[in-house]
Amino acid sequence: MEYPFIKCLHPVQVNTLKGITLVRCGKCPACESSIKSELQLRIQCEAKKHKHSYFVTLTYDDVHLPLFTPVVALESEMDDCDKVSPYWYDSDGFAQCDNVEVVFGPAYKGIPFVAATAVALSQNHGVSVPWGFNRKEAKDHGEGGVLVGASVAGKKVWIIDDVITAGTAIREVVTILKNAGATIAGVLVALDRQEKGQGELSAIQEVQKELEIPVHALITMKDLMNFLDAKGESEALAKMEAYRVKYGI
Repeated sequence: MEYPFIKCLHPVQVNTLKGITLVRCGKCPACESSIKSELQLRIQCEAKKHKHSYFVTLTYDDVHLPLFTPVVALESEMDDCDKVSPYWYDSDGFAQCDNVEVVFGPAYKGIPFVAATAVALSQNHGVSVPWGFNRKEAKDHGEGGVLVGASVAGKKVWIIDDVITAGTAIREVVTILKNAGATIAGVLVALDRQEKGQGELSAIQEVQKELEIPVHALITMKDLMNFLDAKGESEALAKMEAYRVKYGI
């Protein structure tokens, strides 16, 4: 099987509607080199198009990381609570967690996160964890309903998402999962924005208190601010500090 840079050493046969197709295995040295080259080229293209580029991955260690210098992506953007935020966060990396029977991604941003997590747990840790997600609207044909993927009935489920801004989406998906017979083991988010929820507590603190479930974040807004300070990004840091004074805890 030919590729732009290199040939896969162990191509895999896949049955499709058009017949048998060969796809790369993704594991051999040739594939690893090819994938690394593709990602490096993609990152270089993104870096030329945007002022800031931020790369987060769960499939590479420091030795095999594509060659580039990561920075935090900062742009003013209207968030789900109609607040103009001076930054936004985009990530796709989560670590392995014990005491988990199903991982679940809320529609829609949570879907690629949970899929990537399940793949990484299998490929990097040898752990096979069933995963699923929900639809925004119920399907009235085929398998029907709003839940897709692994059954959650009687299972301990970890919810994986990007952020908790107001907590509305998490509350909704927790209700859906409980109605389906699941036990919520906890929530994993990439970023804790450390913003006020409906009261003086942060949205994450409110979710933990109200739903009585643990919520863990990979990084916090304070971590991002420390990163900007270390990089000397004074203008972006000032905007985030002003934003935190107004909305933060």
